[in-house]
Amino acid sequence: MDKVGVYICSGYGIGEALDLEALKQVAETELKAEVVKIVGSVEAEDLELINQEVAAEGINRLVVAGPTFRFYPKNAFPASVMVDYVNLREQVAWAHEPNNEDTQALAADNLRMGVTRVRKMAPLEPVPECNSINKDILVVGGGPAGLTAAYYLAKASKKVILFERKLSVGGGMWGGGVMFNEIVVQAEGKRILDEFGIRSVPFEDDYFSADSVETVSTMCSQACKAGAKIFNLFSVEDVMLTEGRVTGLVINWSAVDIARLHVDPITIRAKAVIDATGHAAEVANVIQRKSGVRLDTPSGKIEGERPMWAEVGEKMIVENTREFFPGVFAAGMCCNAIYGAPRMGPVFGGMLMSGKKVAEMILARLMTKPE
Repeated sequence: MDKVGVYICSGYGIGEALDLEALKQVAETELKAEVVKIVGSVEAEDLELINQEVAAEGINRLVVAGPTFRFYPKNAFPASVMVDYVNLREQVAWAHEPNNEDTQALAADNLRMGVTRVRKMAPLEPVPECNSINKDILVVGGGPAGLTAAYYLAKASKKVILFERKLSVGGGMWGGGVMFNEIVVQAEGKRILDEFGIRSVPFEDDYFSADSVETVSTMCSQACKAGAKIFNLFSVEDVMLTEGRVTGLVINWSAVDIARLHVDPITIRAKAVIDATGHAAEVANVIQRKSGVRLDTPSGKIEGERPMWAEVGEKMIVENTREFFPGVFAAGMCCNAIYGAPRMGPVFGGMLMSGKKVAEMILARLMTKPE
């Protein structure tokens, strides 16, 4: 049961300018406050007496009419009590003609507003514990492989952020095959489309087609619903390298990168990073260019993408889905760029399978390592 207490201060020139007994009558009769008292000041001793009465009377909604709220010390009243400060000193007694009908009416109106506010106050909701900066997995690139990986990782209750440098996610999948808005996947890829709830129809032997716009929009929606956070218009500037292992990313707004502005970036820690940036293999290139370390490739460097050979490229993209440097995994087309395999054709199943495979690899790794 709420109980309102109103304490009206007579000090600081307030009592000489206003009829405090009339204000007390307003609080008691009109506003129906359960406890109404006039106090000499709101200095430390008087505040202590007010708090004693608040506790004794069970007051949980308190109006203090006196100086500005800035006058009171921090934590002047218990956190469990909702408090409204009515400024009778600076805004009324010191600013208007004393013992004037209009000045008295202004004080009464301010008191009415204070009591109304405190009655309508609601307790603050506790802020849930949140660690927005550090995540389990950071996915770079919002194409089909990145979206697939983010979906399966988030579905496994991992904290996942996906960064996409462009305005929209989906990579080249939006345009389907040569802008016909249709994509083709093999049977293994169709099973992933089925898991997302994406419609497909038979195309020819063991191949299926689906609407590209439905595919991308559904994948994005399902990844978000699973719990993945997607941030578009972000670019990766650098990696965090700790004791020979990538432990996070250095990111900035894509517009900052395009405009070549000198704006400090943000660092985000993670247990694993996925490079799903397609042909550019951006994260791998940053590691190679800035750290001079050896990658887990035959030459120790990015091997470079080979010319198109669709049948081989589709198979190799899944085979090359792996950890190419401690803490960093390749997924999607960048796998073949890093390991020197052929470019794939307009079949998208390999990228979906690569995204699922990298998610499974990381989940297995996290299960075998302590949090």
